[in-house]
Formats: sequence, structure tokens, C-alpha cells
Amino acid sequence: LHAAPSVVWRDRFHLERRTLAQLNHPRIVHLLDGGDLENGMPYLVMEYVDGQNIMAFAESQRLTRGQRLELFLQLAETISYAHRQLWVHCDLKPANILVDRQGHLKLCDFGIAQTLSQLSESSVFRGFSPGYASPEQLKGERCTAATDIYALGLILLELLTGHQPFAGLDDEIPGLLAQRMDWKLPKQGLTGQPILDLILDKMLRPEPEARYGSVDALIQDLNAYRENRPIQLKTGRRLYRAGCFLRRNRLWFVPTLLAIFILCAALVWTSLMQLRLQAAVADLKRVQAKNEEVISFLTGMFEGATFSGGYRKDMSAVELVDRAISRAVLEIKTPEVQAALTPIFQTILFQLGQYQQVIDLGEKRLPDPTHFPEEWLSSKVLMADGFFSNGHLEEAQALLDQLGQLELSDPQTLKWRGSLISLAMNRADYAKAQALLDEQGHLIEKMGLDRSVEHVYLLGNRARLAFEQGQYDQAMGLYQHELDLLAQLEKPEPQQRVRVLTDLASCYGRVRPDQAEAAYLQALEAGQALYGPNHYEIMILHLNLGNFLLRQKVIDRAQSHLAQAKVIAATLGGDADFVKPHIESSLASPLKFTYPEHALALLESAQQGFETTDRAGHPLCLMAQIEARFECALLGNAADEIPEMEALICSVEQVVGPNHAMAQAAGRLLAWTEMLAELNP
Repeated sequence: LHAAPSVVWRDRFHLERRTLAQLNHPRIVHLLDGGDLENGMPYLVMEYVDGQNIMAFAESQRLTRGQRLELFLQLAETISYAHRQLWVHCDLKPANILVDRQGHLKLCDFGIAQTLSQLSESSVFRGFSPGYASPEQLKGERCTAATDIYALGLILLELLTGHQPFAGLDDEIPGLLAQRMDWKLPKQGLTGQPILDLILDKMLRPEPEARYGSVDALIQDLNAYRENRPIQLKTGRRLYRAGCFLRRNRLWFVPTLLAIFILCAALVWTSLMQLRLQAAVADLKRVQAKNEEVISFLTGMFEGATFSGGYRKDMSAVELVDRAISRAVLEIKTPEVQAALTPIFQTILFQLGQYQQVIDLGEKRLPDPTHFPEEWLSSKVLMADGFFSNGHLEEAQALLDQLGQLELSDPQTLKWRGSLISLAMNRADYAKAQALLDEQGHLIEKMGLDRSVEHVYLLGNRARLAFEQGQYDQAMGLYQHELDLLAQLEKPEPQQRVRVLTDLASCYGRVRPDQAEAAYLQALEAGQALYGPNHYEIMILHLNLGNFLLRQKVIDRAQSHLAQAKVIAATLGGDADFVKPHIESSLASPLKFTYPEHALALLESAQQGFETTDRAGHPLCLMAQIEARFECALLGNAADEIPEMEALICSVEQVVGPNHAMAQAAGRLLAWTEMLAELNP
């Protein structure tokens, strides 16, 4: 049995019953019945709300900041309705704000509410919750709409930050009042959003007249913040209004800004490095999700390189990417964007030939495989590509074998198997490469990718396999098929077309030498139209064409292309260190019998370059050193070159195996050198 209620509590029940009877709103609990029992005990029958208080609901549902603001606006609109009906709640706190399972808010407990027309509190129960009471309540003054606005400010602050500034502090009224009168918004803010901090500061002013004049004014500012419109508190600041305009119209502003930048870059930039980086980013935009923050950050790389004093005018593409990686570590806080940027940077570095940096970046910034499996797999595959491009085939094989034990989706399998195919061909394991290509072809057919970039890559790998096995006519047919398919793609890749033309020219050099020079020149023309005259790929084309013409004994034109390759290499700086020794070695070849001293100096310089490059252990680099030492043997003491050649051949066999065509060619060069030593001891 309950004790008889006091007069104060009976009055409070009657007040809540009258209040709820007057307030008819879908977000205020409905009064179903009320009255007094025979023993005088008052009772209320209200709508049942199956839910949680607003804070518990926000945490259990893991609501985002935007969703929490939307929930708070439901509360604010409900309070605005009550104020329009001339009622002030006077006891707003999370326990009185319920949210049902569908996310619908319900406001309850109007037991100490007052009408705005009340001028005296003598007949009204005076109560409040200390943690959410306003300064005027603590002083014993009358409640106004500003009282509810103050409580709304505390609720909004707790909803956004999980922090209640007065929780667990002094419970005595003088202490509570002092805390509120002295409280100020910290300089560093509370929410991480300056505009939200400004709104909260306005709501939590100690003086009622300094707060928002009405809940409607508060709602107007919160909606303006959500829609990137200027709030009333800062309407006079031009820079702020401009910022709101840009954020509100970012869908067209960012592409417009990017278009303006590209136009300016086309007029101002003649630097080779920037053209290479732009081409790399253009490739990445096709394969990466159009994440707004990723695109914004990559655009920032360009803007910094073009306009910022923090970047040197002569900065290489590699240095620019290194700066961008450092910036990303400091500036990007979103895990999704960090995960997306890692394989992007690895791809750019791979295209720039910085294979060790590809590996190092993957080890340092590898995305979380649980939350970002696609980015994790891309990063791992790029690390494997970096290993075998650097000559570390065992490490590449081990990493790819590890990935093969996972349950991969079809697109992931395409990516993983593509690296396995390249590795098998680098090891001259042609049977395994053929089996992998057949599996790749079946998967592409199953996925309906007959006209896709993936099918283009498949044809290119089939052609390369045929070429390496000496099946040049078959390789030419596959390369021609690849060109035809590229022309049918909705978004053809010009870089891919240049590569196919280059490979096709190499085939002509083996079986149709009379047509090879024209094919090389066609590839050179397409490459210069795409990259400009001083690009890394153009340097490689000049080098390959020069070497072909040397084999055809067309010395003058060969020397012209090799000299052009050397000029481009000088402009590229560190990015071309791996290629410079190849150029010097090729330039020495026609000088052996006319200017042997000059040829020997070039060969010695080439050997030094091969030994000091970052890719000294790469099989191509090792083979080039063997060829250079054979050329030196023709010009000097062949016996002196034999020990170095034997050591280099051992290194080649360790990387590609003794049965690889490269290892066998190296063995033949050693045998000829030994014959020279016997003939001319």
C-alpha cells in the first residue's frame, strides 16, 4: 500500500494531467486517462513507449553525428510546439526523452511544466534536475523559454560528445550555480566543428537574454549548419558565407576547380615529372572508388606542387609522391581514406619504377584486412609485383602463395592471378604460365568481361608468353587482337595502346625486320602524343629502336636514337638511373672498332652505373652487366672479366633458374669470353 500523497505531489500529478491534455503532438506521450482513486491517490494512464532514453539509444545504435543531429531536431521541434502552446517544460533531461525501436522520439514528464503566462511560482511545484538546471533555476527565478534552451544545449553537447560538463560535480546549489556562471567553451572547442561549438556556446550562456530568443531560431541555425548555409550568428562574415556556398555546391565546384587547374597546368607545366604524375592519377581514378576525400587529397597534391611555396619547382615525381605520403599520414584521419590511399600511392610509385618504396609502403601502411579487404589485397599484390620487379622472385612467390590460400572473390582472383602469371613468365616457367592464363581466360568469360580491360591484359600476357617462347607470328596476331579490342572499349586506355605498339614492334624486329623500324616509329609517335617528348616511356622507345638499328647495322640512325635517349635520361634525374647504364652500353657498341678507348670508357661507366643502381640484383640488370663485360673482353684482357662474369651468372641463375633463356644466354657469353682469353692470353 502506498502512503497518501502530499499536497505538492498531488498538485504535480494534476498539473501534468492538465498539461498533457492540452498538448497534442505525435512526439509528446499521449494521456489516455487520469483521475483520483477512492483513497485520494492520483493516477495517470499514459501511452507506453517501448524504447530507451535518447543517450542510450544513440549509443546502442551507433548513430553518426548527422543522425544524432536529426534526432535532436525532433526534440527541438517538439519543445518549439510546447512553447507555442505557452508551456515551458522546465525539467528537460535524457531520462525524460525516450526513443522507440523505430527511432521515433517521445517527450514525457511535464510534472513541473509552467505556462509562459505564469508570473508567480507560488502555486507551482519548484523542482529540477541539478545536472541539467539553468542558472536562473538555481537562483530560484521563474522559468522561461530560455530555461528549456539551456537544457537543450546540455543535452545536445552530451549527445554529440558523450560529455556532460556538470556531471559528478558539486551537488550543492551554490556550487552548481558557480560552475554554470564560470563555464566557458574551451578554445579548442568540444565537437570538432567550429559552427556547432558556436551554436552550443550561444545556448549555454549564463544570462537568459544572451541565449537564442526562441527554439525556432535554434532550429533555423542547426538546419543551416546541416545544409551548409550560413547561420544567423555569423551572417556578416564574407569568408564564412563563401565557405558555406562552396561546401553546399561541392558537387559541381570540385569538378570545376579540377578543370580550371588542369587547364592552368596545361599552360604552365612543361615539366616532365608533372605530366607523368597526372597520367598516373588519371589511371588511378578509373580503378579507385570515387571517394570525395581521396580525390580532394590527390587534387591537393597537384595544387601544392603547382602553387605552394612548400614545393620546389624542380621537384621530381618521386619526391612529390613522398611529400604526399607524409601529408596523408598527418592530415587524413578517416580509416577508409587511409586504406584507399595506400594502394594508390603504391601504384604511382610502381609506375615510377620505385619498387622498394612500393614494398616499404605496404609494410608500413598496410590496410586492415578485416575492414578493408579490397585495399589490403591490392596492397599485397603490389608488394609482390615490387618484389619480382626488384629481382626478389622467391619473396614474390611466397607472398602470392600466401594470398592464394585465402577465399578470394572473382575480381580479387583476377588481380592475384595476374601477378602470378607475370611471376611465372619471369621465372621462365612457361607451362605454369600457360595453365594460369587458361584459368584466367575461363574466369573472364564467366564474369562476362569479354570486352574489358581485364581481357586486354589477358591478351597481352598471352602474346608475351608466345614471344618469350619464340612463337613470334602467334605473338603478333595476339598483339593485333589486343589493339582491336582496345579500340572497341568504351573508355580505351591510350597508355595500353602505346605499350602494345611497342611490343608489336619488338615482334617485327624478330621476323619482319624490314617493317620493324616503321612499327617502332608508330609507337614513338603515339607515345609522344600521349606523354610529350621527354617521358620515361619515350626514352625506352628510343633505346629499343636504337638497339634494333644497331643489330641491323644502321649505325647513324641508331646513334641518333640512343643519343636522344641519353638526353631524356639526363632530364629525368634519379628516375632513370636504372636505364642510363643500358644507354651507355649501347652507345659503346658501334665504337668498339673505331674508337676503342671511348667505347671502353662508356662500358666502364655503364658497369659502375649497374652496380650502384637500386635494382642491381634485378635479372635484367645482371644480364646487362654480363653483356657489358663481354664487350670489355672484346676490347681488352678477356681473362680479367671471367671471374666477374661467373659471379654474375651465379646471381642470374639464383633469380631465374639455370634453365631460363637469360641464364643460358649468359652462359654462352661466358664461353665466348673464355675462348677469347685462350686466343689472346
